[in-house]
Amino acid sequence: MEYCAAEKAIEREQHYLDLIQPEYNILKKAGSLLDFKHSEETKAKFKIRSSKQSEHLKNLHANPEYQANRLKQLKKLHQNPEYKAKRLEQLKRLNLSQRGRTRPEGAGISSVSIEVIDTLTNQTTVYPSISEAALAIGVGKSSIGMAFKRQEEKGVATILMKKNRFKITKLRSI
Repeated sequence: MEYCAAEKAIEREQHYLDLIQPEYNILKKAGSLLDFKHSEETKAKFKIRSSKQSEHLKNLHANPEYQANRLKQLKKLHQNPEYKAKRLEQLKRLNLSQRGRTRPEGAGISSVSIEVIDTLTNQTTVYPSISEAALAIGVGKSSIGMAFKRQEEKGVATILMKKNRFKITKLRSI
């Protein structure tokens, strides 16, 4: 074994490939798959393995018991306070990294600040986006978006979610 700087590793590997000429090494050039071809036997094995995996996944996703368990686990995950906090932090970092950048024309809907009032605790929180508000109250962002769309058709700017627990209002577009 030889220790060297990372940028010299391929050069040193090639030196030893040339020096030792190991018979077990299929590749003759360090760090490159150039001119390497899998045998027909290996390709056939890959194809069989791929079709088996594909069939397994197809059967798994068609299984109602699996689907119910998967949904249960996802709900459990999304209600976990640690997961929510971590996800909210990720969204905040993403939002911070995007501030000050102009959106390319046609790049989608601009972010909307959302005010959420918890009617049980009377706590008011302002979120920089529908995504963050949705994550904080445990609903999908499309649920909030669709609820706003229905209410705006009626001329109402505030929606109620989660059995009227959360009163949600759009504040402004960013």
